[in-house]
Amino acid sequence: MIDFKNYSDPEIEGNIADTMSAPLKAATRILKWGFAFAACSVFADILIITFSEQRNAAIVSSVCIFLLTFVCGCCYGAIPFPKNMNKSLQSVLDYGKRVMQLVINDVGQSANTQETGCEIFSGVMTDIINPAVKKGLGGEKITIVGRFVFKIYSMVISVFFAGFKDFLANVDVEISEAVDSYIEVVKGFIRKIYLFASVTTIGLAIASTFVIHSLARSLISSAL
Repeated sequence: MIDFKNYSDPEIEGNIADTMSAPLKAATRILKWGFAFAACSVFADILIITFSEQRNAAIVSSVCIFLLTFVCGCCYGAIPFPKNMNKSLQSVLDYGKRVMQLVINDVGQSANTQETGCEIFSGVMTDIINPAVKKGLGGEKITIVGRFVFKIYSMVISVFFAGFKDFLANVDVEISEAVDSYIEVVKGFIRKIYLFASVTTIGLAIASTFVIHSLARSLISSAL
């Protein structure tokens, strides 16, 4: 039986732990930007309440502007997140690919032994990659955000593992080539998600800027 922990590399695991801290850093950044933008709206809120003759309308307008600017700030704060997550996941896959190739070279099995290929994939992810990812998300002191991210990560890995079993069953190449090909497919899929998420996040940030500008003008006019 293969002891996958013998293939662990503390230095590379440390790099994975660092890159997988992206979700935790993103949560902090998003909230900071949200509150920073909202704080900037306080001045406008004070002006509306101070000079408005319709105090109730002014209060409602102030609350709306505050909430809108908070959402706008969160959108801008989230812009780097897709890029950071893409970098993190690419690092995890590269490391996983490297370890799996080392194991395969030692075992010397081919794609005809499909169970061995799946065991290698599962063993590397379970005994080496997942602990490094969990460590990057906080280890024993993992936060609520970290638990949520790790749960999502585990679900994604389960989907990829199921896909890898199907992939092995439908290719007629050695396991090392199959692993190489499959991980490249997964990396390409993640890059597409990154591009979609980046465009969507930037679009939401720009759209929210226009919306808050238009609504703020309208609310200020109606309140004053």
